[in-house]
Amino acid sequence: MIRTLTQTDRQLILNFIYPREKENLFITGVFERPEDPFATNSFYGWFEGKKLLGLAVYFGQWKNLNISAQDEKIVRALTDHLMAQKHKLDDLACFRRYAEIIIDQLEKKHDMTPKKINHETVFKLSKKDFKDFSTGTEETAKNSDRKELVLFERLMFKEGIKTPITKNELNRIILHEQFLIRKNKKIISAAHISGLSKNYFQIGGVGTLEKYRNQGLAKQVVSALCKTFLAQGKTGLLFTRNDNSPAQKVYETLGFKPVDEFIIAEY
Repeated sequence: MIRTLTQTDRQLILNFIYPREKENLFITGVFERPEDPFATNSFYGWFEGKKLLGLAVYFGQWKNLNISAQDEKIVRALTDHLMAQKHKLDDLACFRRYAEIIIDQLEKKHDMTPKKINHETVFKLSKKDFKDFSTGTEETAKNSDRKELVLFERLMFKEGIKTPITKNELNRIILHEQFLIRKNKKIISAAHISGLSKNYFQIGGVGTLEKYRNQGLAKQVVSALCKTFLAQGKTGLLFTRNDNSPAQKVYETLGFKPVDEFIIAEY
């Protein structure tokens, strides 16, 4: 049986996702932050009797989904259920063991073929392996940085910088989780938290303006972020594309080690 989960199921969801905390960082993240996780996200659970065996989440702000279940049959059923709710899907970002099943189900049953699939490596950073390249010139974002950060990220990921900025894009930025380096009051390098849980933090959006690359700024800003969250007793995770060997070398220099595989499918 599949049913929609609500505020009354909050502890049930947490009990399900935390035993596989690393795989469920996007889900734990919405519960670790102060905003109401049910305000913009939709949660669906697969039950056998009263036992929750599968969880599907549609992230409204990002228009993407995440499914967690150890039975392939349940992953496929939850995929079908999400599509039946008429959610608009922009992309799918999951560990490979789940993503491949979801992509296959979307194609076979819903005539949805990804425009692009990126294969990534999951890197892990422990406090004992961390090598710090921060200099103290890094800082966290201010409210006045929101518009510039949206444009910065669009530029890094080759998205249209002339398209009007939406309220949704501005609201996605969590200021104390966004680390940056400025020069002449301009943001030239940045990195932010894209997933958070009790024991892990995931880094995303790492980039440096082309003019300032090859100066070690990415190592510097990522170091500042890592130092902050490693000090809280958390372990770092970072996903990078398999064809981006320069970035992988940078992260390995910081102490990150490959541990898993991840897929991002764009629709």
